[in-house]
Amino acid sequence: MRRLTASLLGFAILMLSLPVQNAGAATVYWADGSGNWNNPANWNPYGVPAAGDAVYLNSTGVVNRIVTLQTGDTTNISSLSISASGGGTMTLSQTGGKNQIYDSSFSPSQPYGAPLYLGYTSGSTGSYQLSGGTLSSGYQYVGRYGTGSFTQSGGVNSVIPYSSTYSGVLNLGYYSGSSGTYSLSNGQLTTYQTNVGYYSSQTCTGIFNQSGGTHTVNYLTVGSTSKYNLTGGLLQITNGFTDYGTLDFGSGTGKISGAAGSWIDLSQTSILNASRGTMNLGSNSVLVVPAGFTPNTAFGGFTTGGLVHQAGTTLTIPLGYNISLPQEFMDNMEVQGTLTTANNAELVVNHSLTISSGTVSTPSVQIGTTGSIGQVIQTGGKNQIYDSSFSPSQP
Repeated sequence: MRRLTASLLGFAILMLSLPVQNAGAATVYWADGSGNWNNPANWNPYGVPAAGDAVYLNSTGVVNRIVTLQTGDTTNISSLSISASGGGTMTLSQTGGKNQIYDSSFSPSQPYGAPLYLGYTSGSTGSYQLSGGTLSSGYQYVGRYGTGSFTQSGGVNSVIPYSSTYSGVLNLGYYSGSSGTYSLSNGQLTTYQTNVGYYSSQTCTGIFNQSGGTHTVNYLTVGSTSKYNLTGGLLQITNGFTDYGTLDFGSGTGKISGAAGSWIDLSQTSILNASRGTMNLGSNSVLVVPAGFTPNTAFGGFTTGGLVHQAGTTLTIPLGYNISLPQEFMDNMEVQGTLTTANNAELVVNHSLTISSGTVSTPSVQIGTTGSIGQVIQTGGKNQIYDSSFSPSQP
């Protein structure tokens, strides 16, 4: 017998609390217990969600519900929210097919807003299980106001940016009081940015458990109350990794690779079971570690074509090195080679920057911030401050 997931009052409350969708998009609700996505009778209004629809898998009851997306199923929806607030659970289990969540003003291959929400409202929960097929979206919130859980044991999950400025972000926890957990045991996860319990000044908690598979990310940030457990598989950093919380290799064989020019800051990280992990970094990369931590002996395996810097000492960029700084740096620096800033960001000098030779090239420079005193000492070389819409040779 058919079971509706919410009363009319419940639907009204959920509609008021959920985000506004694209103009012209239909709003479609799951209206049964457990069942298949492609069954039109499982939806309210009747019919499988069409291209551009905003889809809500909501539950206010005590029954545990599982919606299955399988081989042969394809979606082209504009948003997907999965939330349970009545004691039961709501889970989307994808065993195959394609789940494409995209902004209807763009093509499915270019997600923009395109959010996936797990646990959208305060006190709610939501879960996604990916064991096969492909999932793509512009944003993924695993616990936005509530609690979210994402389990990937296969398939491909792509959080795709429309540009380097917009979308492509996986958030584990978001607003204060929220929490999110991502467990990757197999398959491929690709994001532009992954935030594990880290968003602005919000107090949220995130946990990333990786026991296998590959997590490829441009920028990874772990918040101070959060944790990345890397017991297996490969964590691939394209540009930057900053960890204010915990990095634990457990009893496994997790690996971190950093591309050429990447910047990995573990200076404020609690690094556990380092001897079980390996790290391989490319040319012109920088690894920042806590004082007294020696990666050559601490890790089970370590190679680098770049620089290793211990926090609290002066970072010297030697002649022949071209280092890209992704964020403000809290130690003294001496430039003999080349220093630039990633994504045309401002160079923030909180301590002392000495240009003895070589080149510093940046759109703007801020010397000192609130509570800190910075200075730039130039005894040689070039300090090029330029309009980012032009090349460094055309200030």
